[in-house]
Parts: sequence; C-alpha cells; structure tokens
Amino acid sequence: MTARLLGEVGSLLQAARRAARGSVAEQLEAASQRLGEPLRVAIAGRLKAGKSTLVNALVGEKVAATDATECTRIITWYENGPTYAALRRAADGLERNVKFERDGITTRIIMDGEEPFADDEHLHLRMPSPTLRAMTLVDTPGIDTTSDELSRRSAAFFGAPTEVSPVDAVVYVVQHTHPEDVAFLEAFHGDLASGSPMNAIGVLSRADEVGGGDLDAMEVAATIARRHATDPVVRRLVQSVEPVSGLTGTGGATLRERHFSALKELASWPDRERALLGVQTLLSAVEHSPSPATRLELVDELGIFGVRVAVDLIVSGEAVTSPQLSDVLLEVSGIRSLRRVLSSRLGERGDLLKARSALAAVANAIEALPESEASAVARQLEAVVAGAHELAELAALDELRQSPGILGEEDTARLERLLGGTGANPAQRVGLDGAASAADMEEAVRTELSHWRRIGELGLVPGSRHLADVAIRTCEGVLG
Repeated sequence: MTARLLGEVGSLLQAARRAARGSVAEQLEAASQRLGEPLRVAIAGRLKAGKSTLVNALVGEKVAATDATECTRIITWYENGPTYAALRRAADGLERNVKFERDGITTRIIMDGEEPFADDEHLHLRMPSPTLRAMTLVDTPGIDTTSDELSRRSAAFFGAPTEVSPVDAVVYVVQHTHPEDVAFLEAFHGDLASGSPMNAIGVLSRADEVGGGDLDAMEVAATIARRHATDPVVRRLVQSVEPVSGLTGTGGATLRERHFSALKELASWPDRERALLGVQTLLSAVEHSPSPATRLELVDELGIFGVRVAVDLIVSGEAVTSPQLSDVLLEVSGIRSLRRVLSSRLGERGDLLKARSALAAVANAIEALPESEASAVARQLEAVVAGAHELAELAALDELRQSPGILGEEDTARLERLLGGTGANPAQRVGLDGAASAADMEEAVRTELSHWRRIGELGLVPGSRHLADVAIRTCEGVLG
C-alpha cells in the first residue's frame, strides 16, 4: 500500500513542480529526489550528550569526531557510498573535496589549510555501511541550553516549525533522566517542522554510567529507560527510550587483536577485581602487564565499564576469540538492540515518513504557486491524504501519545500495537509471532475487528469513535 502512496506523492510533487518557479521549484525537486533516497535521521542532543560516539557505534567505525575539533561543530551527513569520500557542501549545492585519512577503523578529516565552515555549509562523509544503506545519519552540533536558544547551526538546519524539515526522523540523545533533559526534548521537539512522537526515538546515552558502571549497569539503565519512556511527557515526544553505552559499542565494533590480547592479560591478574574498581586503580597497578599506557588505551577505546565487561567475558569463557568478544560487546552495549528498534520503528515505516515529509513540502509550497494552479494542487494534495490509510494510522498513533486520556491504558496499548506502533508486520499488529498460521492470523484480526467495532458503536469515550474507525479500517485491510 505504501508503494501506491509513494507513487501518488511522486505525481503530486511533479504537478506542484510544474507550477512552481525559482527556489520553490528547487525545493520541490529536492523533495522529489528524497523519495528515492534512504530515510534521513538526525542525531540531536545537548552538548557532550554522546551524539558522535553513538554515530560511531551505529556505523561501526570511528568516523565522527568526539573531541573538541572543528568537525564537532559542523552538521555532518553520514551517507552510504561505494568508497570513502569527504565533501563540503554549500547551500547552493556546490561540493568540493575535503582531505581525510584512514587507518583501517578510523577516518580523520584534515582541516589544516581549510577555511572554517560557514553556517550553511555541511560536511558529507560517504562510506560503505549496512547501517547507512537503510538510513542516512545527520549528526548535529550540541544544543547549549534547554530553552529555545538552540545553537546557531542547529537552528539554521532544522528551521522554523513552518518550514519543511530536512530530515524524516530524529534520535534524541540524552545523558541523564533529569528534568532538564525532558525540558530539552520539549523545546527541541517544538522547533521541528515535522515534530512527531512516531518519527522520534530517545536514547539514554552513556547508560553504563547511568546504571552505576558495574557489570549489571545496562540492566539497571534499561529499567530507568523503561520508566522514563512511560512518563506521560516523554511519551508525547518519543516512541521509546533505549539505553546505550556508545563507547562500549564503538569499542566492540572496532576491537583490534592487540587490544584483545591486552584484555586477556588483564583477565589473568589475580587482583583484577580490585584493579578494575576504577581507572586510577587500573592504571596504578605497575607490577602487571600490559603497560599502563596500553591500559589507558583500553579505557579510551571501551570505557572502564567496557573493560570490566570484556574481562568478565574472557574469564567466564564466553569470549575466547576477538570476534566473539566483539559480538558480545555489541549486544551488551545496547547498540544491536537500538539498531533493531531503528529498523522496526523507523526503517519499516521509512517510505511512509518520507512520503509525509514530501506532503509537507507540497503544503508549504502551495501559497507560493499561481492562484489558478495552487487550487488544483491543493485538491490533489487533499485527495492523496484522504486516500492514504497509512497516514491516518500515523496520525492516530501521534494522537494516542499526545492525548493519552482518550482511551484507557489497556486499549491505548492495544491500538498502538494494531496500528503498527511496535512494528508494521501484520502478525505483530495482532500480538502474534511470525510463525503464526493463516487461520490464527484471521482469528486474531477478527477478534480485533469485533473489539473496535464495539468501541466505535458504543462511543462511550469522547473522541474515541474516529480512532475506532481507523482500527476497523486497518483490520479490514489486513483481511483483504
């Protein structure tokens, strides 16, 4: 069904493009090209929240600068490509190469001799990456405050709420669960043109620190993240909150054999538990190998939590080779789980989110079109929106999050699942696994259909009838 919607949106864009002139025509052409590109996902957060480290962990390479360099203050696009390339792109689309160097797992941009980037210039890094084949990641400069005072470049990038957003979805990175982080989410969400809980994921970064840094830190952080995600204010802003240790994930993805050997040496220490109490105790054990310099490298690569986990895995025999350790660290860090969430919550509805961005571009352009043609485009836009049940589902999911009192807690969760809020797979929508038989599927869908027909007919809850209508149409669509 989404393929049909994309076709209709493409035709609508062409019609609007033919009527437009100048910069409006260019914007519509760009919106048309976006339909064929990967989903655009911005990584946003306050200063030092861990955005660049998260990008590195997701991509599986050290491509995002994490130190205080010029690159951390530039909006950087990470795109899939056949080879590695670095470009600086101006607002007029003009591109020129930027020097970079690689050492196998690290890409470093060479700014020597480069003019400072203007506010409207972006850095584009292209590389072969499974993650980037599915979505383009856009790392934005840190936001200085929890108020409306966004950093200059971020404000210029995201634009005003009346403008079309350059991205289709957002990952909000917060370091703690303090009230000021919620305030940041509210302020930033309000500044997005396409702000919606269904195109946003929250990430509790440095989750190992939040969880206390012990071996069970990620489990503790997961409990905190779940509690945070059920907060009514947060629910209005993001689909879920995922705990991630970005440094441990990056270290796992880029683990070198010499670092694995050093970790094995640490695992052989008779006093390793005392030594791993903190960074200083680890570095001060001068009588042991590896050297303090190598131990510091391990902390820089994995964080003290990652070193503790790695040593524990080696001692227990769960990781006897470097690839095994890398694999388990990616799982423990929460990166694998986040990738699954991004795939199911954003990737599976990627075409729909892109279509919604394109429709916003057309709606934004209508006022600039000649009057005679504007009315025709507006009618076509209205027809596309009215005929797209996927958009009705998305709007209903947003409404359930932003107005939580419409239905009871049980029916809200049930409807979110049915409308694809936890995954677009038909079996997931009715609470079954992928191995469910056709007969089981039909029975489950008919049960849902009966339930929502009853809700709609009774109409006992103000505002519930139209939500029930959306649910009924979803069930009828699954039944065919």
